[in-house]
Amino acid sequence: MIHLCITKFFIVVQALISYAYCDGIWREDLSNRINIGAPTDGYHRVQLNCNDNSISVAVVTENDFDGVIYTRGSFYGRSEKCFQEGRFGQTDYYFDFEFDECNVKKKDKNTYTVTLVIQNDKELIMPGDSAFKLVCDFRSREKTLEAGLQVTEKRVRAVISLADADPGGKDLPKHLQHSVTSRNRTAVFTREDIKPKLQRRDEL
Repeated sequence: MIHLCITKFFIVVQALISYAYCDGIWREDLSNRINIGAPTDGYHRVQLNCNDNSISVAVVTENDFDGVIYTRGSFYGRSEKCFQEGRFGQTDYYFDFEFDECNVKKKDKNTYTVTLVIQNDKELIMPGDSAFKLVCDFRSREKTLEAGLQVTEKRVRAVISLADADPGGKDLPKHLQHSVTSRNRTAVFTREDIKPKLQRRDEL
């Protein structure tokens, strides 16, 4: 009887250890191993225009896109200005919203940022989805002329950077960070702008 009880005790302990180990792997997989990252599928190009009072975005997708495109934070509200559903065969999508709409963030007095998400499923964020951080920088800069005079030059800087589509995701690792910058109000990001980078040891 004693031997039987000891055997059952060890079986229970082993089962608890196995459960804890599997549960740990499960939690680790969800939190650390699943990384949506920065894919190159689903879109051809993203164009950002920094207007004086608004932000315009033009997206060209692949022919079979059947998901949704929206600014981060606008998924549930589904405002027409901030959210669009994909239609089979349609490749061109256009957004135009003011600086106080569609969850645009004011970084400082003259800089505005917003994240655009291209989600291939209409309801769920999945690996393969894309996101772009859009920045419009209206800060004036001092420019020195040949005569030695300084003038204030207002050139609007437009920046498009890859971002993590997962709203709870961390900043992308350095080797996945790619961006395009323009100083004439308009920036265009294409898949060809993604250049291979070496992954640092501390990111492995």
